[in-house]
Amino acid sequence: GAPISAGTAAIQELYSPHVDVSQRLLVLDSLAAAAADLSCLPTRSRIAAVAQTAGSSNMYSSPSEDTDPNAVDPRTGGKASRTRVWGVRSLRKRHQGRPESSCNRFTADVALAWSLPTMQQFDVKTRHGIDLMGKDFLVLGRLLVTLGGFVEASGQVGPATPTLGAALLELVSVRDIIHHPQVFVRRCALYATARTLSALSVASVQAALYGHDLPLARGLEWIQEGVQHMHMEDADDECRNLAFACYQLGADILQRAQAEQPADVMGQLLIDIKQASVYSL
Repeated sequence: GAPISAGTAAIQELYSPHVDVSQRLLVLDSLAAAAADLSCLPTRSRIAAVAQTAGSSNMYSSPSEDTDPNAVDPRTGGKASRTRVWGVRSLRKRHQGRPESSCNRFTADVALAWSLPTMQQFDVKTRHGIDLMGKDFLVLGRLLVTLGGFVEASGQVGPATPTLGAALLELVSVRDIIHHPQVFVRRCALYATARTLSALSVASVQAALYGHDLPLARGLEWIQEGVQHMHMEDADDECRNLAFACYQLGADILQRAQAEQPADVMGQLLIDIKQASVYSL
């Protein structure tokens, strides 16, 4: 369909060796805004609630939506512009008049077609002529936030959400990303994690808990261990707050998943046996 072809063309432009950093950021902003527009879903309420508990009022805000007035523009070296904010904010205003039951047009095929090629190509430095893990870290950070937006736009009932969520949690947990020397990347990685956790349904987490979705189970395990370590050890205050918010989101959905256990005791026993055999390999 049109969304798939448009997204494919945008991703090709994102990784083209013929565009600069500012153009790559604009492509990512366009993809993020398009996903939000297609989804028509309310977002951030759960992240906001946990963020307030953690003591930070803006930790769940996207780096491109709430631009730091003292930020440096990578194109000019001068004060950053706020012009890239308006597309996202105008879409948000459009959504205010829509009922929450609006059909989510960011369907599984669109979500997978946009997300998987983006994740698969992000580290191919020689082909694209960019260095996301080094000098082009601004693009890396925004890329992580955009991928988190894709997971969020898929919706809690979206069939692709657990798959995309597990893939993104695996990506951000890579040491070179979650412990990146640039604090901007670490903040973006944690923000993308929060967006992913807010998109997971109780049913998908139950599937992970009972051995049906091992990739997602590994991601949730990292939330409980790696993110908690960041909350205790990271040098940046905002990263520590974000890590705490992610930990709280993960603990909340795990608690709800465990509270709503399946009623079929025999079925649960079979699942436990299967899970035990997997870990014994």
